[in-house]
Amino acid sequence: MTHTGFILYGYDNQEAVIIKNAVDRILQCDSIMISASKMEKNTIDEILQRGPVNEFEKGEETFMMLLGMEKESVMNVVKFFPKEGVRRPIFCMLTKNNIDWSVEKLVKHLIDEQRTHKNESENSQCE
Repeated sequence: MTHTGFILYGYDNQEAVIIKNAVDRILQCDSIMISASKMEKNTIDEILQRGPVNEFEKGEETFMMLLGMEKESVMNVVKFFPKEGVRRPIFCMLTKNNIDWSVEKLVKHLIDEQRTHKNESENSQCE
């Protein structure tokens, strides 16, 4: 059985609760929230094996890795993510490649990917 949930990084406890409540409302279910705070050297697989821990720490970078969701659910979480009270994360999905990455490597990859996408968008608007 696949569980619906997410890994959260870069948020404090209060922000994490806001996000969890929003996701549960959007998906109309009780999702599983897993913290990746203070786990920069651990792999995503290790964090998943450890399971939910309610220890969150605000950081400069944020991400939300969506787990066990169908495409429509992913789109709804991204579309209806809270607009107030929390910073918008970089959204990502669990893949066979990134499951073995450290949180540190994943964050760097997501930032690089976001920067590349932003540059491509700006360049296409200038043409």
